Amino acid sequence: MNASLWIQLLDIFIVSLLLYQIYRLIKGTSSQSILLGILFIFAIWKVVQWLKLTILTEILSRFIDIGFLALVIIFQTEIRRFLLVLGAPGNKISLNWLRRYLVKKNNDQLESTDYDQILLACERLKIQGNGALIVIGRNNILSTYKQTGVLLDAHLSALLLECIFQKTSPLHDGAVIIEKNKITAARVILPVSENPKLPGHFGLRHRAALGISERTDVVVIALSEETRQFMLCHDGQYELNLSKEQLKNQLLQYFSF
Repeated sequence: MNASLWIQLLDIFIVSLLLYQIYRLIKGTSSQSILLGILFIFAIWKVVQWLKLTILTEILSRFIDIGFLALVIIFQTEIRRFLLVLGAPGNKISLNWLRRYLVKKNNDQLESTDYDQILLACERLKIQGNGALIVIGRNNILSTYKQTGVLLDAHLSALLLECIFQKTSPLHDGAVIIEKNKITAARVILPVSENPKLPGHFGLRHRAALGISERTDVVVIALSEETRQFMLCHDGQYELNLSKEQLKNQLLQYFSF
């Protein structure tokens, strides 16, 4: 094989890998139907070009010209998730070596987060039958989301988390955001996931936990007050019915490179 053939094979492999990752991100979502519609229009455009239908070709050409900008606007959530997947720990095409270099300082701060305090609060809230939604920040800036709630600058403690999520507390609705071992916001309104494939029993808390994890690199713990079960979310993925020990192991694994 000559060099040009190897380059062509590499080109095909990279494109195939990217397409596969994109397919995984949009599979089962409303974006899948939108993408199929766009591909259908593109196919029609090629057909009318071949048939030399001048007017229709001109109309579709104008549509295709703005297609790239339209794709960025329509699929902005999926593009963000795709970029998060590239940098996620454990991903086969993860850029872990680059992440270690670029975010080393931030990671040192993350390692000081007292997960035992978070888990202790979760266990107490579970026994009491209270729900909770806890967002643990990593590298993304969360200012936009924090502005929807009450800004705090409180040292992380199990007692404070427990107080916040009591049903009589004015801060219990919404989420708590934890950054660098501090509770930086409470009563935060989170974007909800629009994935139509989610189980029917998922409530607003579950969908909000997934929604923020689809848009940022945070890790979210959701505690259902109805079932008293924990859910852990990251990168738009979720794990259900985790024990306290499983939660701790997952947190330590996800926050370590």
